[in-house]
Order: sequence, then structure tokens, then C-alpha cells
Amino acid sequence: KYVFKKQFFMDLVYSICNRANNKITDQYRLFREANDPVIYVEKKREEYYSIFQKYCHGATSAAIYGEIICQKFKEPIEQSVYKKTARDLANEIRTICESLNGNRSNLEKHILRKLAEEEDFNKYMNYVKTPRDHFKSFIRDEVSRYITDKFSVSVLPKMKKNIKLLQQKIMKAAHESTEHVQVNSGDAGLWLKSFTQQLSDELIFSEKDLSGVKHDDVYDFNLLEDVIRQELPAI
Repeated sequence: KYVFKKQFFMDLVYSICNRANNKITDQYRLFREANDPVIYVEKKREEYYSIFQKYCHGATSAAIYGEIICQKFKEPIEQSVYKKTARDLANEIRTICESLNGNRSNLEKHILRKLAEEEDFNKYMNYVKTPRDHFKSFIRDEVSRYITDKFSVSVLPKMKKNIKLLQQKIMKAAHESTEHVQVNSGDAGLWLKSFTQQLSDELIFSEKDLSGVKHDDVYDFNLLEDVIRQELPAI
């Protein structure tokens, strides 16, 4: 029969409180980063300064609006390219990588072979006790090794290809949005709506991302399109 001592309950309460404290601290940090105006303005300092400089040099509203759109594009483009490249690599690895191109028994065979080569008893016991975790670790290591070995000949070319394709889709959306606005005698709001809708399947980007940006005096949509074409490669 086991009897829990007072010290055990004290340690248990301390552990629970410590875990709760870490979780609450992380949530507070994320909330503050998302809602604190000082942090927000600090993050936007370079962006706002760049816009201010453009106005001082006499840039038109359309040119500045185009640059702002491109600045907002950076993170969505990165996410899109990484995800697309990851999918392409996953298909390639399943086809080429010997340890990952078969069924579970094939995977297990390679795991056991690697354990035998390493002669690490602790890893073997980990495999016996928690096979699921060991499988995940093995697959992660194999993928990391493949990416490292094939980065220049496979990963980088795929990323460049996906970037180029995405740039083409963005410019196609910009051009068609310009035509749509001109045909319908629309304004910048209509242009932005058309533009974001056409890219909704490619980027996590919407009108809300530009909700605080004034565009009432943006009328030259051909210039807007040209600015995006010029600024996009730099992203």
C-alpha cells in the first residue's frame, strides 16, 4: 500500500502551477505582440518610414500603394513557397529515398539496420518501448539528411521554380484586376477585391491585410501594376 506524503502534494501543486505559469506567460506574450500598439508600431517602423520617404520624394499614391502591397506579400509568399516545395519534396522523397519508399515493414527493416550499425543500446530500447516515437524520429532524420544532401540540386531549384510560378500568378491577377476595374469604372477597392480573390487559392492574403491603408486617391492602376512587377522580384 502506498501513502502519499505531504511533500508529494506540494511538489505536484508546484509542478501544475509552474506548467500553468509557462502557458499563461506564453499566451500573454502572444496577446501582447498582437495587440500592444507600441510593439505594433515598432514592427511597422521601417515600413512607415519607407512610405514617408516615398511621399517626400513625390511618389504617387498608386506607386506607394503598390509598394505596400508588396511589403505585405513577403510572409504569405514565403509560406506558400515553403508549403508547395515541401509537398514537392515529399513526393520526391517517397519515390527516391530507399528507406521511405515502401510500406511499414520496409521502413522497419531500415530502422533495425541503422540500429545495428550504430550499436546504441539506448536507442534500441527506445525503439522497443516507444516504437511510434522512434519511427517519427527516424523519418525526420532521413528527411533532414535528404534535404541537406540534395539542397543545391533539388530543394533550391524547386523553391526557385515555385517562386517564379507564384510571381506569374500574382502578375496575372494584378493585370486582370486592372482590366476588371477599367471595364467596370471601378476604384482601388474593387481592384483589391478582385486581386485578392484571384490569389485566394495561392496565398493567405486578403483585403483585411490592407484594411488600415488608405487608397481613396489611387487611380492609376497601370502604374500600380507596374510597381508590383518591379518590386515583386525583390521579395
